[in-house]
Amino acid sequence: MKSLYFITIFLLISCSRQSLVNSDCRTNCYQIVKNYAKPALNEKGEIKGRLFDFADNSPFTSARISIKGINFEQELKTNEYGDFSIMLNEGHYTIKISSIGIHELTTRKILVRKGYSLKIDFMITYEV
Repeated sequence: MKSLYFITIFLLISCSRQSLVNSDCRTNCYQIVKNYAKPALNEKGEIKGRLFDFADNSPFTSARISIKGINFEQELKTNEYGDFSIMLNEGHYTIKISSIGIHELTTRKILVRKGYSLKIDFMITYEV
């Protein structure tokens, strides 16, 4: 982070020498700093997926997704399309899918890598 501050200060000094009113210089400085800072935004990995009803392949919208890791636990719900998404720190996690009437609890162990997106889809069956 110190290097980002150094680059920002350096660019601002460079721009001030040209002209403080030169909007092109300010825009270029902003773009350079923004692009330099972008890798810091990818310090997490993403898990996303969709739940489908096995019977008719329609979105499964009433599920609860529990994600557990070391010193981490969070629950999500699917949206109206059966989609879910979460950003997580790098590490090992367990995903559990549950809902009233599901035949069996679905569990999957995954590895999240920073800067990567992992897509996981589930087919859900109801109890008979």
